[in-house]
Amino acid sequence: MNISKQLARNIVKNLKDVLKQEINFIDTEGIIIASTDEERIRTLHEGAKIVLDTKKEVFISEDGQFKGTKRGINAPVYFEQHIIGIIGLTGGKEVKKYAEI
Repeated sequence: MNISKQLARNIVKNLKDVLKQEINFIDTEGIIIASTDEERIRTLHEGAKIVLDTKKEVFISEDGQFKGTKRGINAPVYFEQHIIGIIGLTGGKEVKKYAEI
């Protein structure tokens, strides 16, 4: 199942309103499809590819650690036991607590 870009935008907007963090929603190809940073939309996020391969959250410790990444946490989004995307939250260690949301 693929998530629509419109639903991804709604998720990003609603999470931003609550968490006050910069947020990306990345599809299962590793492409950012929704973001609070418009310039990042339609760009590759290699950290998301690692999440897809390992099925585990990945913390990026510094900007540019992988192509298209900024410091923060990236976590898989599951629906019916399948990853349908990845949520990325930009920031330091303080964003790790949000990965379970």
